[in-house]
Parts: sequence; C-alpha cells; structure tokens
Amino acid sequence: MGLIRKIPKSAVPKEFLERAKLIAEQTGQRQINFYTVIPLEEVADDAEQIAKEMLDNGYSSIKTMGRTLVANIFGEAFAANIYGNLIQESEYSRNVQEEIEKFVIEEITRKGYVTMNDIFRKRIYANGGKIKKELKYVYYKRLIPIMVQKYGFEYRKANKELRERFGLDGYSYVLFRKTA
Repeated sequence: MGLIRKIPKSAVPKEFLERAKLIAEQTGQRQINFYTVIPLEEVADDAEQIAKEMLDNGYSSIKTMGRTLVANIFGEAFAANIYGNLIQESEYSRNVQEEIEKFVIEEITRKGYVTMNDIFRKRIYANGGKIKKELKYVYYKRLIPIMVQKYGFEYRKANKELRERFGLDGYSYVLFRKTA
C-alpha cells in the first residue's frame, strides 16, 4: 500500500526475466513479479493514513486483500499503481459480488442489519453454481468498503447498544444503516 512499487517488465533486466520464466515453468507456478521497496521514512505518514482508511472502511483480514478490495476503497487508479493493469475483475467475480450485495441490501432493508452468519446461511448462486462458504467470506469482506461508501452503512463490532437494537446474541461484526 505504497511501501513497494511494481517494476514494469520492460524495466526488469533480461536475465532476471529469463530466470523467472524458467522457475515458473519448473514449478508450475505463475511467473514472479519484481518490486522496489520505498524507504520507510519517505512513506511512513502515507502508509499510516492508508492503513487507517482501510480499517475505517471495514478491512479486517489479509485473506480478503486483493486488487478488488484496494480498488473498492481507494479507486481503480490506486489499485492499478499497486497491482498493475494486468489483473481485471472476472465476470464471475462481478456476478458473485452482485449477488452478495443484493442479499445484503435485502437483509438490511428487511431487518436493519446483516452479519457474516447471515451471509453464510444464505444460499448464493452465481454463473449457475453455488458459492462456497470461503468465497462468500472473501467477497463479502471485499464488498464492505464499497457498501459503507455507496449506501452510508456502518460496519463495526456489536456493542451493548447494537445488541439491544438488533436483538443480537453475540458480539459479531454487523453491517447496518447509520442512523441520522
């Protein structure tokens, strides 16, 4: 998040690229990318602000980190600066996100909030297939920042007031519409 910068392939020495291709072929993995590390004293304040903004927008797990999450919080240009323009969101990803977003809106309209357990209990389908629990988790977490901004929702751990307001049993994280 501003601490490293991806080096374009055109700027990577030829022998490094050849070695990376060879390793990828031998291991069956994707070819590695090359990055430069920015001196911490140059980016510490920016990194602190970026981390705060991510937390404020519902980021809570390295499992959900990816280009989509970064683009949802900071915009496409910021994501492209970190991940490059090569990775584009697939139609499948868009469909999964749309289905989860639709369900979240329905739940918040119906009962005022949604929790991760609600997402897990709901059978969600995209492209003709049922979405597995692990994917629901990742896509929901990636969507939280966008829904917070787009719909004026709030995402936080339930406290006594929220537990009473929504009739919750535990202290799980809740996405809900802010009250005026």
